[in-house]
Amino acid sequence: MKNTKRINKERIIFIILLFLILDLFFPLRFSRISLKLGDIAKYDVVAPFSFPVLKDRETLEKERTSAALSIAPVLRKVDVSEENIKLLKRISRKYPFLKKPVLYVWEKGIVFDKSSLPESKNSQYEIISSRGSSIVPINKFFSYNEAVNYIKAKCMQRYRDTLICSKVIKEVEPLLQPNLLLDITETQKRREAARNRVPEEIGYVKKGEIIIRSHDIVDEETLQKLHSLQYAENNLYRIQRFRLFFRAQMLLLLLSIVLVLLIDELWKNTYPLSKKRNVVLLLTFIFLLFFRFVRFIDLAYLFPLAAASMVLSMEGGILTGIVYSVFLMGAIYIYNPVENVYTLPLLISGIYGAVLSRKLRSMNDLIKMGIFISILTMFFTLGNELLTGTKTLKLFYHIASALANGGISIVVLVGLLVLFERIFHISTNFTYLELSNLNHPLLRDLSIKAPGTYHHSIMVGNLGEAAAEAIGANDMLARVGGYFHDIGKMERPEYFIENQEGGFNPHDELPPKLSVAILKSHVSEGVELGKKHHLPEPIIKIILEHHGTSLIKPFFEKARDIYDTVQEEDFRYDGPVPSSKESAIIMLADSVEAAVKSVETSGEEEVRKVVEKIFEIKMKENQLDNAGLSITELKTIMDVFVKRLKAARHKRTSYPRVELK
Repeated sequence: MKNTKRINKERIIFIILLFLILDLFFPLRFSRISLKLGDIAKYDVVAPFSFPVLKDRETLEKERTSAALSIAPVLRKVDVSEENIKLLKRISRKYPFLKKPVLYVWEKGIVFDKSSLPESKNSQYEIISSRGSSIVPINKFFSYNEAVNYIKAKCMQRYRDTLICSKVIKEVEPLLQPNLLLDITETQKRREAARNRVPEEIGYVKKGEIIIRSHDIVDEETLQKLHSLQYAENNLYRIQRFRLFFRAQMLLLLLSIVLVLLIDELWKNTYPLSKKRNVVLLLTFIFLLFFRFVRFIDLAYLFPLAAASMVLSMEGGILTGIVYSVFLMGAIYIYNPVENVYTLPLLISGIYGAVLSRKLRSMNDLIKMGIFISILTMFFTLGNELLTGTKTLKLFYHIASALANGGISIVVLVGLLVLFERIFHISTNFTYLELSNLNHPLLRDLSIKAPGTYHHSIMVGNLGEAAAEAIGANDMLARVGGYFHDIGKMERPEYFIENQEGGFNPHDELPPKLSVAILKSHVSEGVELGKKHHLPEPIIKIILEHHGTSLIKPFFEKARDIYDTVQEEDFRYDGPVPSSKESAIIMLADSVEAAVKSVETSGEEEVRKVVEKIFEIKMKENQLDNAGLSITELKTIMDVFVKRLKAARHKRTSYPRVELK
């Protein structure tokens, strides 16, 4: 229970650290557009969301002002009072000619001063009276001075006497007071509505649309789009900003959780969980740093995702590498949705690297893989760029960087392998390839001190390699694990049947418990030898687990014949049971190789019966419960063992006896 809590706590800490690393490299922030008219863009700018293209402030203000001026100011006409009507009648008796001009002036309307009226497009004004409204030009109504001059002119036509007309004007002046009053409130209301009706947008940019490509010159239209993007980001409503932030964080957290669960499930038991998680954290940090760099120099196709997937697939299996590739590109995409231009070619290179990395055996293999990754990345990059309409110069840069991707991936891979071996003591196929050299000091000593065990171990290694390859496990680890699994027998080789000659067996003279102690000791002594010679941790585990907690049946039966009470646990290996596929394969190979060797016939049916019996025993004793092997995989392993063992035991053609003289 405590162990489970500790593991869950480690998982939570790992998720938080992974989450913080991603936030460190890709914080949710908004664009800072620094491009100006005439500048050359250093990178693609792609719309992260849909937004309207806004008019520049000067243009928008001109259009709004024009729209406001097109609205005629409102003049409200005041009806003539009864008092003024009576006054007009009284004056008209004295000056009959005045009635008609005064009524005309009243009808047209009088304002105090035309120069004080608001500016109007085409000098149009709307006059609203009790009889309705009409749009009239400014010259169709009178100012106070114009009304006075108009009446004076009519008077002069009649009397041609300035003194008389001055007297007339003085009398009629009260009738010429303004009857057109400016309705400022209504005018402002109408003009504000007209301003608001002027659209701010001149276009629309859709999410994912390329605003400007790298190396293009910023023109007026592009600048408007860039400013509109900046405005849209800066003026998102707070709730919208929160939603955007929350969605990105939740997606990232989900990705991190899925990665942890899958890595724990796929990359099982070879190394402690804490070590594997530290590897993932450091790998994520390194590659996010790398991605920021290649984006800064606008060569994203140089991003060596294949190196990351190859490192993990070489250790945790193909699916581990593929899962991590998807995770890393997913995290980059969440915080940089504009990067979807590069996602497909880079992701394919990562998946391809994961699939083929398990076949790496030599420097030639590395070179071939680098070439294949380069060609594959270039092919998908070319298709991608042609679909997006990339210009010729930029297309050349992208194709060149895609071609360089394979070489860079291999260089980065080699560097990472050295780094991880030094820091985390994590082994790779190259480590195992080096250890598979039969001139290794331990193997050379084993061949001299325990030749029977040596030949048995070579056979187990070959069986293990073939079986692991058939089920997609690490065949190099299985091969080397088979070579070293019995190195502990060098301490007392004569106590193991494959090294006994002449029919003498020292166990015949020992009590069963002592015999069992000697047999069990080869496991612990093998672990000590492995550690002394700095064998990798996965191989040490295979040495420790290759017998699991199996029952040493011959001596258990012998003890039951001698003693009244026998504890079965005393006659079992100390374990633990195999914790990886490779370890379980070596346990099975070790057992079937020894068992089949004791069978007289070499027929396939007899060999299969022996192999099936061994598998049945191991399964009944729960030796394979923690290895992660499926029934289908066990069937495949069984078929491989039968085929290889049958081939190794085929009968030779009889030749005539050679007589020695």
